[in-house]
Amino acid sequence: EIDLALAFGRDQFRRQHYEEAAATFSDVLARARAKGRHETSTIAALLLGPALSDLGRLDEAERVFEQLIADCIAHDDRFHLAAAYGNRAWLWSAKGEIDRTADDLRHASQLARESGQAVVERSVVHNLSEQMLWEGKLDEALQLARRGLSLQSRAAEGGTGLDRLLLARV
Repeated sequence: EIDLALAFGRDQFRRQHYEEAAATFSDVLARARAKGRHETSTIAALLLGPALSDLGRLDEAERVFEQLIADCIAHDDRFHLAAAYGNRAWLWSAKGEIDRTADDLRHASQLARESGQAVVERSVVHNLSEQMLWEGKLDEALQLARRGLSLQSRAAEGGTGLDRLLLARV
């Protein structure tokens, strides 16, 4: 039942029904933690934080991310820890804390690289490259865009169109 609710929440999130998704994820998170379901609670928190950020509920989102990161560290769950840092960038971006956004994306990239999670690393370096481009840090943006294209070409499914477009923009 918890997993079905999580799947329903993911569908709400994908449809950008963030208010409904946040309510669903909050419920799933509480029930999964009560039952000791680490992976289910982790996935719920990974999506609850961005949903709350998009809704402007930034203090609540920050608490979700703090607990999520602490749980991932306690469980030595480096895969989800990388995703948590990557997703927390949504919060810092919403708060206008650009330096913290970049720090979390760099941390997520390093964790993903260390654990061989090329798809996660590609997503993170793509986002970080975008941010460096916005900040006018073109040398770093170029390096990151090239890394993202390389990862997408070698280790991910799907095309490289978005990566090539970013590289051209830089």
